[in-house]
Amino acid sequence: MIDFDLLLQVVVLCVKVGIVGLLLFGAPVILTWIERKVAGHMQVRLGPMRVGPHGIMQAMADMIKMIFTEDIIPDKADKWLFKIAPIIMMVPIFAIFVAIPIGPAITIPIIDYRLTLWISDMNVGVVYVLAISGIAIYGIIFGGWASNS
Repeated sequence: MIDFDLLLQVVVLCVKVGIVGLLLFGAPVILTWIERKVAGHMQVRLGPMRVGPHGIMQAMADMIKMIFTEDIIPDKADKWLFKIAPIIMMVPIFAIFVAIPIGPAITIPIIDYRLTLWISDMNVGVVYVLAISGIAIYGIIFGGWASNS
């Protein structure tokens, strides 16, 4: 028999992780667009205006350009480690957001469910953040080591 309370908790956890992931991956797109618009106004020019209304699709054009650019890997590099080093650096950065509370707990009145606005309630949250942030340096070290320089 399926325990619906456990199923609801798993679904809520997946939705929380999805929302945090969308925010973490979507924020740089918006912030880059704002930065380009502000830089354009500071330099007395329009900024990105060619792709979409007011240059809103510029991030999509940049993404397509980045997908089709050639990867440059040094000749004597460890190719597998060289390609995975940025991932090793980014995973701890996203893992830090597990311990950051977004706001107080709220109750959804329709289903009478108490929704916490954080992914994990840790008593050692500060220690966790410091420990995980120390792991991110390994991506930089592995990238330099893998390039054989």
